[in-house]
Amino acid sequence: MTSSAHGAERDRLGIIAALMVAIMVAVVAVLVSFVTMFVLVRQGAELTEIKSQLKDIKAQMQEMPQWGEHLDTQVSPQGPSVRVREQQNGAGRGKSTTFLYGAEVHRRAKRSVSNIGNFANKITLPTTLRDDICQWERSIEAIKLALERYDNEFTNAGLKMNKASGKTEVLIFGRNPPKAEITVNGDTIGRVEQAKYLGSVTTRESGNKAEITERISNFSRQAAALQPVLRDRLVSNEVKKTIFNTILKPVLLYGCESWVLTKKDISRLQAAEMKVVRTMLGKTRADRLRNTYLRETLGITSIEQDIERAALRWLGHVERMDEGRIPKIALQYKPKGKRPLGRPRKRWRDNIQEILTKYRLGRLVRLEEEGIFHDREEWKRRCSQLTGPKAYLGKM
Repeated sequence: MTSSAHGAERDRLGIIAALMVAIMVAVVAVLVSFVTMFVLVRQGAELTEIKSQLKDIKAQMQEMPQWGEHLDTQVSPQGPSVRVREQQNGAGRGKSTTFLYGAEVHRRAKRSVSNIGNFANKITLPTTLRDDICQWERSIEAIKLALERYDNEFTNAGLKMNKASGKTEVLIFGRNPPKAEITVNGDTIGRVEQAKYLGSVTTRESGNKAEITERISNFSRQAAALQPVLRDRLVSNEVKKTIFNTILKPVLLYGCESWVLTKKDISRLQAAEMKVVRTMLGKTRADRLRNTYLRETLGITSIEQDIERAALRWLGHVERMDEGRIPKIALQYKPKGKRPLGRPRKRWRDNIQEILTKYRLGRLVRLEEEGIFHDREEWKRRCSQLTGPKAYLGKM
């Protein structure tokens, strides 16, 4: 066979190989298209089934005879399923109706104490989140009556008020509170010196010392868990800054809008903050670097400035509230009677006035008379000097 014949044979084999590859690619493409179409059709069928089941859930909710029954959703190899099951213990057990359960608890709690208790000569309502209720009263007799009505109302609804220690507690404010025993339908309710509700610690003296200690403890615990990342030299300062502002700082400043701080409290918060900042920058106190320099290097604002900004933002929200809202009543409330001996305690209103004076924003009474707080943009513009024009102040 000549060389030209060999060349023709090779060309023919090459063409056949190329055609086979093209055919295989086409077959694979067709198979992928069929698989994709099958998946889409199946997902569409499952979505239709889920929508149908959601309609069934809504219908079952409307026909529920008692709030003690809860809907439960399950996903099994055979597909999603919905069933009604009996509530066990705790609000979290009813996954699909936790919101409805909480709404019913709030409705019954509101009805139980609709005509007792007062705050600045106004009827108060309980604050509730799911099955956690906080009831404020001004006398031991009123709190006893409220607890008894809670117990009776919830019992009639098939619910049970947990009166065990650590679940239902009574905290009496004041320098010399009465030593009275509180019983509800034969069960004694424990009294405590401090209590935690929705993450905030409240003490008998009504100060912020215990709350700040709790915040610093939680902040340090979270920072310790993130130390491998914060100490890593390969992680950029921008990433560390994001972690600090989005994960760590909210833990330290939770609820800071209502704090009334002393210089010692601010010093404790700044010490906890700078300890973590030095860790992120790989510095120690022996380097003798100013806090302002470390903050500028990382690109963060000080804790004190964040607290002041949050307090002014909350002030704007409170001033725009309706007159019947409890925060608005508390801001305008003037207690009657004689003050005890000694230096008067610093009020939140006094703390706000100090911040306004510090940044030359005027007197609080004058701002209220001018109605500045009702203009969000104007109030936000006046407060922008706290951290500069480029700072994000949120909804002031």
